[in-house]
Amino acid sequence: MKHFIKENWFKLSVIVIILALSGGAFYWFQLRPSEIKKECSWTKKINSATPAQSAITEEDVKNSQLEYKKCLIKGSASENIFGALFCDNLLKIARGPIPSTPEQAYYKEATKNEYDFCIHSKGL
Repeated sequence: MKHFIKENWFKLSVIVIILALSGGAFYWFQLRPSEIKKECSWTKKINSATPAQSAITEEDVKNSQLEYKKCLIKGSASENIFGALFCDNLLKIARGPIPSTPEQAYYKEATKNEYDFCIHSKGL
């Protein structure tokens, strides 16, 4: 075996170099583009988390109606629309508690613009 390597060292080194170059070319022109296209076909979307909200009781509703009436009596609400909008924000409606929702991630198919941007940014 040592004798074979000593006699054919040049041929063996040429074969190793050709195999390395062809393996690199296969990766660069076949595997890499297909992985990039696969990555760019989908985009990750995130629904942000929402905190829990406590229930609004009938007592809270009555208190908000009193605050609303006080706001209207001050006169600012009758003079301009912004005062009326401010007073309207004081009104509450009875409802049950709203539980919190965690952040949710999902994938959707990329639009043409998203896909083109991704492909370009990764060098294809």
